[in-house]
Amino acid sequence: MSGKSSRDIIEEIGVDMGSRDMQVLKELVDVASRNPEGVTFSDLFGHLNDIGMKLSKVWIYKCLSRLEDEGFINTERIGNPRRYITSQTIIAGALQKKLKSRVQALKSDRERVSGDLESIKDTTVEDLTMMVYNTIVGSVPIDSSTVIEGIENVRSILIREFFQNAKEGDLIRVLSPTQVVDRGGETSGVTEMELLMKATEGIELRAIMVPSEVASQDPALIATYIGNLKQLLMEAILSGNLKLKSSVAPLKTYRMVSLNSDVMLLYLTHAPASDMAALVRREDNPRLLDDALNTFDRIFDEGVDIVAMIKNIVEGNENSTADS
Repeated sequence: MSGKSSRDIIEEIGVDMGSRDMQVLKELVDVASRNPEGVTFSDLFGHLNDIGMKLSKVWIYKCLSRLEDEGFINTERIGNPRRYITSQTIIAGALQKKLKSRVQALKSDRERVSGDLESIKDTTVEDLTMMVYNTIVGSVPIDSSTVIEGIENVRSILIREFFQNAKEGDLIRVLSPTQVVDRGGETSGVTEMELLMKATEGIELRAIMVPSEVASQDPALIATYIGNLKQLLMEAILSGNLKLKSSVAPLKTYRMVSLNSDVMLLYLTHAPASDMAALVRREDNPRLLDDALNTFDRIFDEGVDIVAMIKNIVEGNENSTADS
């Protein structure tokens, strides 16, 4: 990324972070973190009044309409009252369109704006998504252990504190029940993409899937959840840095993500998209961190190697093709 500030790059692609629309989006994200099923106009209007943002209902409706037109929010009109929905994935889609449009415009007039083109051409949608979220939520580095609340806040901390801080040679551990992929047909998103990209960048990724007695047994769920990340998943496997295993039986244990032996995100709910987690740093609770990591390593050593199974299937298909 270039030397420009996050705000400069965001505004370079046409997003005015100081606008009323973005201020309303900021507060909608806040309310949505506590209402993942969607936010009613009444909920948003009441919240804006509570924080002292005195806007007329007509003006708020106009802001929501513009945000919907630009793809930053979705509106669920089937029920009554209608609900406004936003998430990291939805915002990423809106930024993708703006980034593509801006790059095309810059390319058409390369000489006049060559400096601007250089500043954003290598910026990824994931970078932009986190820039906007960090600006909206007002995220700052967290130096001590704390509890994180809200689905989007948990995702933001996971990406910023773990994935973005990981360097080549580091180790990320992920332990999760299989039920996390059962999201009613929802595909994976920015979080999963960031995680797999780490494996392709030289970070060792050890993941354990723990069978759940309550999870659906439909194998199509996994294919749907992986979605358009199949190619990235194969690249991560071929890099040798992704080590994916399954425990031999259902277990009641930690659901967690850790970076090396220094910090851990401990999920506090069983929902696929968890809305509460504890950020635990070694200096604050070394005993808990050691117990979680030792438990992970034991389950990992005893687990079934899924990557080896995938490679055997691929090699078997290739041999069958060659024989025919």
